[in-house]
Amino acid sequence: MNLGEQMFVSVPLDKSEQLEEYQRHKVNIVMMSTRFLGTRMNNYYTIDEMIAVNGRNLLPVMVVINRFFYEPEMDELKAQLIQLYEGGIQRILCSDLGVLDLIQSLDLPFYVVLQTDTTMTSLQDINTMLSSGCHEVIAARELSEPELLTMVDHVKGMLGISFFGFPLMSSSRKQHVLNYFKEVDLPVSFDYPIEAIEQTRKDPFLIFEDDHGNAVFNGTVVSHLLNADAYRKANVVLYFDTLGLRTEDVLWCVRAVVDGMASSLILDEMASRGIAVSRGLLDDATVTGKVQS
Repeated sequence: MNLGEQMFVSVPLDKSEQLEEYQRHKVNIVMMSTRFLGTRMNNYYTIDEMIAVNGRNLLPVMVVINRFFYEPEMDELKAQLIQLYEGGIQRILCSDLGVLDLIQSLDLPFYVVLQTDTTMTSLQDINTMLSSGCHEVIAARELSEPELLTMVDHVKGMLGISFFGFPLMSSSRKQHVLNYFKEVDLPVSFDYPIEAIEQTRKDPFLIFEDDHGNAVFNGTVVSHLLNADAYRKANVVLYFDTLGLRTEDVLWCVRAVVDGMASSLILDEMASRGIAVSRGLLDDATVTGKVQS
C-alpha cells in the first residue's frame, strides 16, 4: 500500500454513534476492542457491535488485541479471531507475538499490525517482523523523530508512528493501585485514567487499571506535530490515542494535521483546549547517554 502524499490516520472509536464525525474529520481507520481482547481503551464493544460498525462501510474497523494472554484463555482467543474474520473484520492490531503466530496458524488472512510498545527500535527489528508475516509495524515510542525519519525509506513495508497521545511509561499485569486502595479501604474506579501526584515528582501523571493490569502514563501529551509535513511525504500511518482526552479535541487535531494547518496554530488551539503538548524526547536520540563498552 503506497500512500504517497496522503496522510493516513488511525484513531480509537470512543462511541459507535460518532462514526460519521470521525469520517468528517478525515480519520481513515477506527480502532475498537472488547474487554477480553484489549486494554487501555476509553470504551469497549462486543464482537457483534464491532462487526456491525465495520459493516456500515463508512470506515474500516481494526480490532485491538493489546494484552497478554494466559494458556487457559487461548481457546477463547482462537474462537473470537475466527468469529471476527467470519464477520468481515479484516484488520487486527496485536502486541503479542503469540497472537501473531496464532493468526498465522489459523490461516486467517488479516491485515496484521504489530505494536509491541518498546521493542521495535531498529530497522532490523521492524523488517524482521514484516518478513515474518506482519503487514505493518508500529515503531517504539522511545525512538526520536530523527531516528524515525531516517528509517522510513528503508522499511520493507508499512511503518506506524505513535503520533499523538499520552506516552506509556510503564505497565504491569497486576492491579497494583486497585489492590492498594482496597487495602486502605478507599473506593476508586478506573473507568477513566486518574491523575496522580507524588511528593517527589513536580508534574502529575496518569494511572489506568482494568482487569488486565496497570498502566502509568506521562501527564503531558507527546506529539510529532512540529514535523507533520515530513510524515506527510513518508509511507507511514499516524496513530492518535484518545485515552484521557476528549474525543472532539483529538478529532479536531487530526483534521488540522491532515489539512496541513501550521503546527503553531494547532499547538495554540490545543493549549486553548487545556491540553499540554510537548516534544518529550522526540529530539533526543534513543542511544544518547548510553554507556559505551
